[in-house]
Formats: sequence, structure tokens, C-alpha cells
Amino acid sequence: MFYAPPRSALPSVTPSAAPTSSSKRSIGGTPTFAGTSATGPSPASVAETPPRLRRAFRVGLYACATVVAVLAFAPLSDPALASNDKINHIVAFAVLAWLAEGAYPGKRWAGARIAVLLAYGLLIEVVQHHLPYRYFSWLDFAANAIGIMGYAAMAHLLARARCSARAD
Repeated sequence: MFYAPPRSALPSVTPSAAPTSSSKRSIGGTPTFAGTSATGPSPASVAETPPRLRRAFRVGLYACATVVAVLAFAPLSDPALASNDKINHIVAFAVLAWLAEGAYPGKRWAGARIAVLLAYGLLIEVVQHHLPYRYFSWLDFAANAIGIMGYAAMAHLLARARCSARAD
């Protein structure tokens, strides 16, 4: 999502140029161009993560998920890194969402990324319920969801802005 190929690697479509049959598609009768859909730009088709960078994102994702689990299950009297526990949840799960998108890019993985991260957040709360020094909190789970959805919304807005900037 955050990797953008060089301009020379992207197909160039200018308003004055006539579309070729290879760059023009039709979705539900509406003509569209490569990298767009009938409803707007397609972020997954604009910038795809290269395999080498994808591996780095996967390592980062699993490392970050491990650190989150260690912090979630440790017997800490105060939340780590900041005094506001909910901000920690929002930031941690926004970072996890960013890493998950880099590790498993594309629209076909979007629902799975969100579902797995939400399940991970719920699993953490369930395990905390069984720990004598921790407790289950729906507010923590809601903060996790806010982090995931907040990242998804921000990434979508950035992708749309990037697509419209390229169209200019």
C-alpha cells in the first residue's frame, strides 16, 4: 500500500489519449481504465508490494504481534509506554493493520486481514480473562477495532488521494 512503483512502471493514460483495447475495461457496462473501478480508484492495482518487501512486512507483523501478546499477558501494574491504555490499543492495532496490509496486500485479503486482527484482539481479551492479574475488557476490544478501522480508513483516503494526484 505504501510502496509506489516508479512512474515509468505505471501505465500512462492521459485525457487526450484515446484508450487502447488493452487498457480499457468494462464493469457493469461502465467503461473503466486499468487501475480503476466503476466506483473509483483501485488502491491494490495502483501500488503492489514487491515480494521482498512483503517478506519484511510479514516478519514485522509476526514480531509486532508477539510483542503485543507479551505486553498483554505480562503482569504489569501500569500500561506500558503510556498512561492511557486505550491509546496503546489503538496505536498497536493500527500498526498491526499496516503491517498486515504490507504482508498480505490486495483487496482479496482485506476482509481476512480485518477478521484475523479482530479475532486476535478478542483472543487476547479471552486469555486475559483467565489470568489472575488481568481482566476481559470490551473497551479494550473496541479500541483494537478502532485502531484497525482507523488505519483502514486512513489508507483508503491516502490511496484515493494518490490516485487523483496521478490523474492530474
